[in-house]
Amino acid sequence: MKPKFYLLLLLPGLMAACQLKLPKADPEPVVTEPSAPVRTIRKIELLRLQALNLSEDMSLFSTHDDEILFIAYLLRKDADSLRIVDSKMFKDLTFDSSKITYELPYQLEIEPETGSDHLAAFLLAELDNTGTENSIRDTFNRKITRYVDGRPPSRLALDSLFVPDDFLDLEFLRFDQPLETGEQKIIFKGMHLFDRFEYHLFYRAF
Repeated sequence: MKPKFYLLLLLPGLMAACQLKLPKADPEPVVTEPSAPVRTIRKIELLRLQALNLSEDMSLFSTHDDEILFIAYLLRKDADSLRIVDSKMFKDLTFDSSKITYELPYQLEIEPETGSDHLAAFLLAELDNTGTENSIRDTFNRKITRYVDGRPPSRLALDSLFVPDDFLDLEFLRFDQPLETGEQKIIFKGMHLFDRFEYHLFYRAF
């Protein structure tokens, strides 16, 4: 076998042996940007209450209008109950086919130095002959402070606490939930004395 042929066979091995093993460079550390804190609600601006389905529009013996009492609460957790920080009662809201929307100019705002242990509660009642606005409000004020977790109980439990002939619905909004900008709405919907009702509360959160 010719010497040149031997050199050709040995050449790949010699080239591999002569190569220098360079140390691998350490990967650059990944720098993660700190996540921005989640903004929570500090203020709720009420806008309007709109009727989509009246609770007395089906009965032959009804007045075909709803005399509505709407109460907005600002509540703060206090041990195993809630404390009323602020409240606003809207009365003389008569909804019928010609008037389905009422403006609600009011704001629920927590103090800057306080935490987010606040709730907003919105209570809808119909004014019948069973009680006046003030007596209904006093009843609700005594019982609204029970719902520390900010979740309405079952309809049966609500009807056992409130006067069924007056009470329509109860909804909560937690201040510690993430802030959503723009116009929002809360839906009150159910059955009252064999008639369905539906109301929408529009608001903005800041």
